[in-house]
Amino acid sequence: VGGSRILGFSKNTYYFRTSDADGLVIGSKVKLDGIRVGTVNAISPDLETKNIRVKLIISSEFSEWLRKDATVEMATQGLLGDKFVSIHGGSHDNATLKDQSEIRLLEGQGINKFLSDGEKLLQSVNRIATGLERIIASLEKDGRADALFSGLAGTAKNLNDVSKNLR
Repeated sequence: VGGSRILGFSKNTYYFRTSDADGLVIGSKVKLDGIRVGTVNAISPDLETKNIRVKLIISSEFSEWLRKDATVEMATQGLLGDKFVSIHGGSHDNATLKDQSEIRLLEGQGINKFLSDGEKLLQSVNRIATGLERIIASLEKDGRADALFSGLAGTAKNLNDVSKNLR
């Protein structure tokens, strides 16, 4: 089996390309079908493809699980947690993926996209809530809310009187 030895453990190197590695850092976890098997070793621009190349170091004991149809996606642990790399090993009908191979990226798939979109939604809701808090605080100063509602009631009465005269 290929790979290198680090601290006595045999490691294999794989990589994938993405257009957006936001939140992924060197040292991020790599999981294979839910089991932690390695880490992100490097994140660098790929000038040839104009993408970002992410290098993964994976314990070679799991190399038998990685097949040519393996896929990778970037995931978030929990709603606002750390980013990690999730690998689906592929079908056992396919040959084993060799050391130094590229793994195909699945962008925006399943629950991970939902959680990522949920995080953006929560940020928007938080901005709206902050704005509403400012408006309410402003209305609570010096009886402004009472004056506003009194003014609205007067306007409603005047509109009612005008509509009666138009009939």
